Amino acid sequence: MKSEFLTKFAPKGAALGDKKKLATALLCLLAFVFLGETRVNGATLAAASVSRTDVAAAVASAAEGDTVVIPAGTATWSSPVTITKGITIQGFGTNNTKIVRTDTIFSIALTADRPLRITGIYFSAGSFTQNTSPAIFFGSTTVHSTKFRIDHCRFDYGSRTIWVAYWAYGVIDHCYFYNSDSEIAASGQDLNDKQDGDVEWTKPIVPGSQNCVVIEDNVFYSDNGVTADANEKLYGQGGGRAIFRHNTVNATAMTSHPLAAIDAHGYFGIRGTILYAL
Repeated sequence: MKSEFLTKFAPKGAALGDKKKLATALLCLLAFVFLGETRVNGATLAAASVSRTDVAAAVASAAEGDTVVIPAGTATWSSPVTITKGITIQGFGTNNTKIVRTDTIFSIALTADRPLRITGIYFSAGSFTQNTSPAIFFGSTTVHSTKFRIDHCRFDYGSRTIWVAYWAYGVIDHCYFYNSDSEIAASGQDLNDKQDGDVEWTKPIVPGSQNCVVIEDNVFYSDNGVTADANEKLYGQGGGRAIFRHNTVNATAMTSHPLAAIDAHGYFGIRGTILYAL
């Protein structure tokens, strides 16, 4: 193979020593390219603990494409960590990494449209509430986020537990939601929208497109820990677009209040939902 490499890339008539030098240079170039590709895939940074301070420090140190690993343990957070970079935040699974919250945990405000993933974390708000209390909030008014994934997480309680408040497309899959109020809120208002949803309603309506919030392969479970008439599992307004498929909605243990699984509405200057696909 070495002689074939030299014959292919060395100029005709070149001396053997020159051919070897050329081969070495080319191999170094290839190694640089491959190392560059590895660097693009990102580094892995371990947070020192589950505490907000340690996770925030790891997130601040991360570069685009890096993975921040949150170890096993339990901690209570009272304020969010803002995510501005396209990174992966990875817990040790919902049986091991638990964050008890009194506020939002991750506020997504990307500075560029980059892949973002949150996986393997248990979020708990402690008890049922109808006060707006998202665990993960997409609220950027400067960047359209079109590449997010939230998967293999558990969410207990909260209201608008995952709130896509501005134009963001991505996938929420293989998550477990317990006794929340409007577990996933899919709005679609465009950046700097004067009337919530006005700009969204000027865009093409294309059934079958995945330019929306895709919600699939999740479990939504409710019991009598729900202490009021809960809002819907999928809650839409403001020009929202979503796909809701292959999910399990189980409220057989909830006997105290009625259940409506899916909602689409608008009100008082806020436009309605544009499109749901099942």
